[in-house]
Formats: sequence, C-alpha cells, structure tokens
Amino acid sequence: MFADRYPSFQKGRILKTEMLSNLRDYPRHMFDIQYSSYSDGIICGAEVLVGEETLMIKRGIVKHDGRLFSLEQDYELPYSATGNETLIKIRFPSEPSVRSDITSYETEIVLEPAGQLRGNELELGRYKLKPGARLRQSYEGFHDLITEYNTVQLIHVEHAAYGRSTMDPIVMRLYGEELLMRGCSDPHDISFAMLCLNEGTVAMPVIEHYVAARLGLERRGVQRGFHMGAKGGSGAGAHSAAGRERMGDTGKFDDPPPVDRDQLYGNLRRILGSVHRGGAAKGDLRPGGMRRMLVD
Repeated sequence: MFADRYPSFQKGRILKTEMLSNLRDYPRHMFDIQYSSYSDGIICGAEVLVGEETLMIKRGIVKHDGRLFSLEQDYELPYSATGNETLIKIRFPSEPSVRSDITSYETEIVLEPAGQLRGNELELGRYKLKPGARLRQSYEGFHDLITEYNTVQLIHVEHAAYGRSTMDPIVMRLYGEELLMRGCSDPHDISFAMLCLNEGTVAMPVIEHYVAARLGLERRGVQRGFHMGAKGGSGAGAHSAAGRERMGDTGKFDDPPPVDRDQLYGNLRRILGSVHRGGAAKGDLRPGGMRRMLVD
C-alpha cells in the first residue's frame, strides 16, 4: 500500500537495520525540496492496468497535503461488474500509525460508487462495467477516452504539477498524437502537440491558454505572475493554504477557479474535430476569426 515511513531516533533505543534501510532507500529531503512547489496528485507511476478479475495499481509516488506517499510494489484489487459508475481511489489517513521505531502514514486503495471525492481521497480512474462485459483500457483515439460503459476513464485523474494539478499525461499524449496524424497546420496546434508528446505532463494553465486561444474563449482565472499553487513541502503541509492560492489584482491571494474537466475535454475534442485528416483546419474557430478569401 502507499505509505510514508520514517525512523524515530531516540536516546537509549537500539539502532535497527530497518531504521537505517529507511534512510538509505528514501532520500526524504531531496524529494521534499524537489516537489515542494507541486500540487497534490500523482507524481509518477500509479497507472491502473486491467486484468480478468483484478485491477493492478503500478508502483508510483503520489502527493497529498504536502506529503509524498510511495507504492513500492504493484497492488492488485479485485473488481466486479455492477453497472454503476465506480471510482478507483486512494484514501489517505488523518493520523499516523506510531510504533517505537517507525512513524507511518498508511493509505487504502478502494473501489466505491461514484460520488464527491472527500478531502483525503485521490482518484486513480473510474469506470462503469456492465454485467457480462469486459473492462478495457485500450483507446481507439482521443474521442474514445470517455464512453458510458466498460472503459477506464482518466479525464478526472489529477497529476501533480507546478502550482496546480493537471491532466493525465496519457490523455494529452493521445491528443498530441492524433492532432499531428490529422496533419494540423495551425501554429498553435503544432506547437501544442509537440509539447504534449515531448513534455509528458502539460501544465493546466498551458492547456487552458491553448483552448482559449483556439476557440476564442475568455480564460477564467488568468493571473498576474506565477501561480503559487503548492501544498507545503516537508512536514504536515503547513503551507497548504498558501499553496492553493494565487495572486490577484488586490495583492492578496485568491483561490483559482475549479476546472471543469468534462468541458475541457469537450473543447479539446471540438478543436480536434476541426482538423481534417491530412489537411488544414476548418477555418478559425474563434468568433469573428480570420477566414480565407479567394480573389480572381
């Protein structure tokens, strides 16, 4: 299971191999400093693989409330067809488990009916499986990422990024690949597709700016300066309040507007649908945008 373990060195206690191994295998300070400005979410790994009767959660690292939790071995979770939408999620503890030598924050990986995520939960995916059907995670294209039944959906999975959580890299890579395969010619499309394929994790403000530029939409929450967005570094997330905030016109920090991921996905599909395979886009999608004129 995901866990956060560290040794407790106290005068008069015996120094054990487990305590030294913990220091050797988990360079705590380096990771805390490296990801101190990152939001909560998946740092790396933690992919969901579908088996005949079980879901396998791959090894990975996630961040929650300023802490890094690692899954050191793949974890299998049995699933069944209920016909209802089901969330795959990590549930984080509110209090640590304290032993004489180790303080540990142990998590649970659970399957539960879809609903509002609690503050101590992180989604890894969701699906709605019909009885007698087979759950799949192979996608025929970007349009196939959301189907009503029998598909593991990744649109709502939050990946950690600087300041704010962002879309799953699998989602953005599929978008970039399909955009290039369709022969896009718009400079925005070409540069954004290259970014999706090259960077892996694309920052949410970059995605929002791209969609706003292509569709002529007003981007809510465009801020002045950098997004602070990080839940605090080491310790118990003492900077979590400041980490979720951004600088506004008043000089104070305001909460960024929530991202409607279904709407964002729909806008990306709209842009993708405007690009002919092997040709140019169907004109400028922005209201009053440029149009090509032929003159004899």
